[in-house]
Amino acid sequence: MKAELERIGRDYVEAMKEPVSGHPIARFVRAQAADAVKAAIGATFPHFLVIGSPGKGQWTIVPWIAVFDPAVTESAMRGFYVVYLFGLASKTVYLSLNQGTTAVRQEFKKNTTQILRDRAHLMRAHLADGISRFSAAPIELDADGILASDYEAGHAIGIAYDLENLPDESVLRGDLIDLVKQYGDSSTKVGSTRRLTKRSSRRKRVSGPKQRRSKSL
Repeated sequence: MKAELERIGRDYVEAMKEPVSGHPIARFVRAQAADAVKAAIGATFPHFLVIGSPGKGQWTIVPWIAVFDPAVTESAMRGFYVVYLFGLASKTVYLSLNQGTTAVRQEFKKNTTQILRDRAHLMRAHLADGISRFSAAPIELDADGILASDYEAGHAIGIAYDLENLPDESVLRGDLIDLVKQYGDSSTKVGSTRRLTKRSSRRKRVSGPKQRRSKSL
């Protein structure tokens, strides 16, 4: 898995100068890199899905490899999941408990960022004890566009790695398995995306008037 992460960090930006269709790096992200992540968790979570994406039709500025619990979601567009997000400009890859941003943006539009942050807060609240090795600090993908900023807002907890100085394979695998365990445990507590979104909406409605009153003082 370490070699696959390193290759994406090393070769992806140069690959973006060429069409994505049929490109070896695009195939690598979708196939070999995703397979390496699947191999790392397969013995513990054999029914979980792993998908890698360099973008559809054109290169994405934030390539990703995601782990999905089918009981929660099978798509990066909705639900929540564990994902490697590549910050190519900063040579950083984040292992992140994150969430689908597309469905949220379609529904909430200008309120998307706050809804994603609220949902990330709710996910953190439902995580088990002993997660101190993972950080709730904001992630910085150093990329332009709504997609990158939405991923940043949707981040609950995770860990950042320097792509030019990745830890040993055993450390990478251990971190991944531990975060996927947190994901699996929290999915039964957080519930469906619909319930999570409703909780976020209620939290926003409750907090809104308080914020307005404080501003008027």
